[in-house]
Amino acid sequence: MFRKLVPAALIALPLAACAATPGILSPGEPAHISKVQVSLAPNVSAPGFAESVQAKTLQYAARFQRAGAPKELRIVVERHTYKNPALALLVGDANHVGGRVAVIDVASGRVQDEVEAAWSDNHSGGVVGLIVSAAQEKQRVDDRLADGLAKIALRLALGSAIVDPVLFRDDPIIYMPPVKRVPQRPAEESISAAKQAPARVAANR
Repeated sequence: MFRKLVPAALIALPLAACAATPGILSPGEPAHISKVQVSLAPNVSAPGFAESVQAKTLQYAARFQRAGAPKELRIVVERHTYKNPALALLVGDANHVGGRVAVIDVASGRVQDEVEAAWSDNHSGGVVGLIVSAAQEKQRVDDRLADGLAKIALRLALGSAIVDPVLFRDDPIIYMPPVKRVPQRPAEESISAAKQAPARVAANR
């Protein structure tokens, strides 16, 4: 089964305002990512990019639980584009990477699910966008794209509730810490406290 999801990094509305996004793996399923395989589609030419995504994904996966059934994360990079100088000058553009992410049960070899993933590097418009686009070092761009795709792949596999506080805690667009609410006293207690207040003041005179 293949599910197409809205690319997480392309949503302007902060995801923290939305409900948590479930991952391919159920929260009640004890499992961990033990293997990562990354490949490039025939139309993608990016030497060393697959190896970079694999290394970063394994590095980030090690931050989560290591108990439960071992799972393989399989990533296929189908889109890899750099910022266009002309678009950067006119309307703004970005560096993009995207493809498919699948979770495979290592013991049985069964594909549990496969979803679409995408990540966009931040972009600037106008003259600044043109200068940045012309001067950007592709190696640094690839490093940022690989980092973003690795995080998004784990988010799709494990779910936002697990991944965001760990990998996106410094990104206010994707993650916002839960608000700590002050317990409210029942209305009857508040009214009673207000009536008793003058009596306590008089007693202290």
